[in-house]
Amino acid sequence: MTIRDIPLGVILIPALIGCELPAPSRPVQPPPPHEIVATQDLSYSAARRYNLRVTLPDYYSQEEIERIAETIVADITDRERVNALSIMFYAPGTDTGGAWDVGMIEWAPNGQWADALSVDAGDYRSFRYNVTYRAPTRP
Repeated sequence: MTIRDIPLGVILIPALIGCELPAPSRPVQPPPPHEIVATQDLSYSAARRYNLRVTLPDYYSQEEIERIAETIVADITDRERVNALSIMFYAPGTDTGGAWDVGMIEWAPNGQWADALSVDAGDYRSFRYNVTYRAPTRP
């Protein structure tokens, strides 16, 4: 019997058991200034889910808030395993107690917050960013 005769799954599965999957990478450019003003633990059952509210000191593009989200995701996954993150962005001077006004980015299995229980915490293979952006209106 040669290696070619062994089914691929027999080779790969033992190699993956007990392996930790790498956390998301950080963006190459540092994110623009921002402040996380609230982190809410919305975990249920075995799903570790967090909602974060972020204030922006200026009016940012979609690409800039995506870079902020990537940095926040990398920071959190460096510390703990999660099932889903929701990050809401607020323009300067906006009350963060209500609905977001710049954007919301979900980082979750299939890009869907509701799919949090479909994976084990820390298994990020199916995770995607789901971006909703609304350019802020300047005063």
